[in-house]
Amino acid sequence: TLKKQANETLAGLLNQIRRHANQYQAPADACDAYQYYFKRLSQFDLRVSRYLHLENTVLIPKVRKWL
Repeated sequence: TLKKQANETLAGLLNQIRRHANQYQAPADACDAYQYYFKRLSQFDLRVSRYLHLENTVLIPKVRKWL
């Protein structure tokens, strides 16, 4: 379905961000601002990943039962 494709695309984008951001590990010599942004990016990733999991495992299956 279109929603599933969108979720897969978003998950793929998150994987690319993780790879380019070295799994959100800031360099040892990074300034405080750089470390802060990596931490916030990691938190964003966690929230979106949880949402995608919830949507794919709970919400979409329930909607399918209703239709």
